[in-house]
Amino acid sequence: MTGENALIALFAHLDAERDHLIALGAALDDEAQALRQLALDDLLAAGRAKAAAAEAHTHIARDRLARLHAVDPDCDTLGALAARLDPADRDALDARRLELAGLLDAAAHKNAWNHTFAETGKALVEGTLRVMRGRAAGASATYGKGGRIQAGERRARVDRRA
Repeated sequence: MTGENALIALFAHLDAERDHLIALGAALDDEAQALRQLALDDLLAAGRAKAAAAEAHTHIARDRLARLHAVDPDCDTLGALAARLDPADRDALDARRLELAGLLDAAAHKNAWNHTFAETGKALVEGTLRVMRGRAAGASATYGKGGRIQAGERRARVDRRA
């Protein structure tokens, strides 16, 4: 493959990576919406979409180095390749690099927020279940309202010194 064709193939590859990251971002948005609504079915569907998009991105990202080496075998990063390209190609590559970096940062940020929402939702559901279990148990023979111990009738103290 000639250098120009290899560069075109690299650009197409980076565009495909971008598309996978956009799909991942959309799946993370769907997951966030499902978490806010505590919608289990939507959450499961969003989780599957997120896993598929992340797997697809990981798979295609693994091939990036081979595409990069097809353009220039001495370059191991997009930044190193950009430094060796003519200005027009450098600008096109830098635009793609910045877009990919922005999408990756956004995905990481969304994923962190979704994790926080998930933990908060989990705590909310667990607290609600504790309250419901307490109400379903009925009156306690040991504890009265307000948490005070009620051990039956009050009895006078017995003098055991006799």
